[in-house]
Amino acid sequence: MNKAYKSIFVISFLVSWLTLECFAMVVSNKQLLFFYSDRCGPCRIAHKEINNPHSLVSMAMKKYKLKKINFDIDKATVSKYNIEQIPTFIILDNDKEMARLVGIKNGISDMVAFLLDNE
Repeated sequence: MNKAYKSIFVISFLVSWLTLECFAMVVSNKQLLFFYSDRCGPCRIAHKEINNPHSLVSMAMKKYKLKKINFDIDKATVSKYNIEQIPTFIILDNDKEMARLVGIKNGISDMVAFLLDNE
């Protein structure tokens, strides 16, 4: 195969892969609810990782629609999901709770494992 055909093949492959990834993100109904408080140290660590586009947490979250819920302000949602401790992460699929992570004892490794295990 000459260089031109190799380049066309690689470009075609990348376009196909990106199209599938984008389609998966669009049709996914998975949400990640992140319950936090501004006064919570572990919440601030999680928030920093979520907002850093180069972090492992951020990369693992690509298939989720993120919704941040302030524990101190949105009492109705906190009550709806029976949140007693923060940080709490809940994965919803079509508005049905699929998984829950309360606290991050081992830091971001807990978050990454939780996100990847529930893709």
